[in-house]
Amino acid sequence: MDKDYLLSRYLSAAELLPRHLKEKTYRVSEEEMLAAEELRLRTASGLSLVCGGRERFLDRAPIEPELLADLLSRAAGGSLHRAAASLREGYVTAESGHRVGFCGTAVLREGRIAAIDQPSSLSVRVAREIRTAAEGLPEKLLAGGSLASLLICSPPGGGKTTLLRDLVRRVSELGLRVSVADERGEIAALREGLPQMDVGPCTDVLSHAPRSEAAMTLIRAMNPTALAMDEISSPREAEAAETAWGCGVALFATAHCAGVRDLRRKPLYRQLLREGVFDLAAVIEGTGAERRWTLYKREELL
Repeated sequence: MDKDYLLSRYLSAAELLPRHLKEKTYRVSEEEMLAAEELRLRTASGLSLVCGGRERFLDRAPIEPELLADLLSRAAGGSLHRAAASLREGYVTAESGHRVGFCGTAVLREGRIAAIDQPSSLSVRVAREIRTAAEGLPEKLLAGGSLASLLICSPPGGGKTTLLRDLVRRVSELGLRVSVADERGEIAALREGLPQMDVGPCTDVLSHAPRSEAAMTLIRAMNPTALAMDEISSPREAEAAETAWGCGVALFATAHCAGVRDLRRKPLYRQLLREGVFDLAAVIEGTGAERRWTLYKREELL
């Protein structure tokens, strides 16, 4: 991976921070910049850097809630109204592709979170294209003569979206049509019609629409060979995945799980595997540059 590229992604994530905190991020070692996974800000305990899943504090001074609110506004391009749907889910994707997750005081309507007010913690996840992440994977998916469906598994922050993005790019570069249901805007980081991340020349993206609706729209409108979507987390999304599979479209999706045993314990994914929606699963292990995936056949997961 190009060192200059990794550094530039870290610095673009740091650009989202207020000036006095941004300066703190410049004082870490180059090695930490290259391996950085997140920058975290908390009103009670300050600014920290996440590398290898562990936090190191760069500044322990408390952070004013107003600074966190301002960071969110800038990450949303100055329009919190336009980003209202994702803000209700606790995140916003910045123009640079970095995902800003946050928590604070929940505002409930009819028992559901309608908004999150008075932010107390923010996490700026450093988004990077790892152009070797899916090396060799498209060939394995095509080994049977047609493109197989794949479920990508790891714990939160384990590299699922990075692997999915590189797989989409590589399959697209083979001349196969790929449609991306990019609800969170993390896969392609679409801005003004242009993907900020390289998802390949034969890829079509529908951003910031609910995955279940986006999947059906893309199948009807774009006639894809493969449909890519981030985490399947509800029965409605599972139904959309089944419908796509029933239309003869290969499916690439992600799942939050700690490994094969954890995957088997999740009814939603177990059902999709039993029905044959996914042919294979790639389980990611390790952290940072040490991440690697292992491929499992469907029969091995049941």
